[in-house]
Formats: sequence, structure tokens, C-alpha cells
Amino acid sequence: MRDSMYEEVRGTIIGDITFPYEFWVDEPRQEYQTKRGIPKRKIDHGHFRNDDEAKDWFKKHYPEEFKKHVIELRCFDQD
Repeated sequence: MRDSMYEEVRGTIIGDITFPYEFWVDEPRQEYQTKRGIPKRKIDHGHFRNDDEAKDWFKKHYPEEFKKHVIELRCFDQD
């Protein structure tokens, strides 16, 4: 039985340390708006070293969404 909800991994990291990122946009259909606001829809994800790298990748792959400033960037630390 585990002592905590976190798993301990022993090993060697080869390459850069990255973090999981997700890219979300507003759901375009307004009929789904709730009291908590407009729902979001995940459009992509990936692992990046930092916010700047994630933004640059998104700008390259989703230029229209980036221009509209409608994205939400979520990063999950692995502490």
C-alpha cells in the first residue's frame, strides 16, 4: 500500500526537463454558456520546458487562435 498519492520514480532523466501543457479555447456555441461562464474545449497538448516555448509552439501551429487571444494555457507541475 502506498503512503501517499504520489509515485516515486527512480532513474536518470535524459534530455530537457519538460512539463505537460494544455491549450484550451472557448466553446464557440453560446447555448452552452453556464453561470460559471463559457465552457472551454481542449484543442491540443504537449510537453515544453517553459511558458515561452509553449507559446511559441502554439503560435506556430495555431496562428489564427493566437491572433485572437482566445487561448487558455494550462501547465501542470510535476512536483
